[in-house]
Amino acid sequence: MSSTLVDFEIIQRQEQDEIITPFNTTNVEPASYDVTLGGEYYRSVNTGMEPGSIDLATGETQGVKGQHVTNRERMWLKPNEFILATTVETVHMPADLLARLEGKSTLARQGLIVHVTAGFIDPGFEGKITLELKNISQHNLVLHQGMRIGQLVFEPLDHPAQHPYGSDKLNSHYQHQNTVTPARISA
Repeated sequence: MSSTLVDFEIIQRQEQDEIITPFNTTNVEPASYDVTLGGEYYRSVNTGMEPGSIDLATGETQGVKGQHVTNRERMWLKPNEFILATTVETVHMPADLLARLEGKSTLARQGLIVHVTAGFIDPGFEGKITLELKNISQHNLVLHQGMRIGQLVFEPLDHPAQHPYGSDKLNSHYQHQNTVTPARISA
């Protein structure tokens, strides 16, 4: 078996483990699966004139509040704006498989970054994927619910993880997330 699942192997794993719900065979690419954009977004907004602050160790905020936007068929992303979004699909990663979220080339060429840093999906993770969308272009970008937003690349492991994501031994903040989920920080 290769180090990355190819098209027919993705379909075989889907039939064996139901790793993606809903699954659409037309979203299977040569070595990835295209995920689609849901209609829920989260953005941080400043509450005052000065930029706010977020303590990355404690999660405390000053002058910043979160804003959920739901059930949007279209969303505008301004130049240099960062928002969180979610996929339509829910993933169910078995203990012997991990995935990486990658951006789509066509979207990147128009200035959209789909994941800023957190594109790793642990073995054992179950839930919708929270996307970290950043517009690095000089133009507003219009996002449409249901559009292909990223691609999952699957990598089988030599052995199942002894303590997969969601295990009692772990502090798995995002297990079973079913909506766009902002940072959950525990000190």
